[in-house]
Amino acid sequence: MRMKQYRREAMMLRRQQELEEEQRTFQLDYTTIYQKGHPGTVQGVIKEIIHLGYIVTLPNGREGLLAASHLGCSGGIPLLERLFKVGQEITIRVIPVPNPAGKDRVYIRP
Repeated sequence: MRMKQYRREAMMLRRQQELEEEQRTFQLDYTTIYQKGHPGTVQGVIKEIIHLGYIVTLPNGREGLLAASHLGCSGGIPLLERLFKVGQEITIRVIPVPNPAGKDRVYIRP
């Protein structure tokens, strides 16, 4: 039992170190994301930053999730806060997803 806990702690420490390294070195290539006026896109406003990505308010009043994995990173609030700020307007493509939470999928890259 003790050995399992030791391995689990080592794995958690390694994962934490990987996230910290990514936070120091990750750079978003802004030339690869949608630009304002791109066909099929809309302007959304970042409402909240969560570990998985961003909650974005859409023009129709609904909300969408822009996943950190779609940006090419693992996530984590310190990294995501560095990329985009709450209240910032971004250009996104919306994929409606029927779900009880009322959140759509949002994409920032083609």
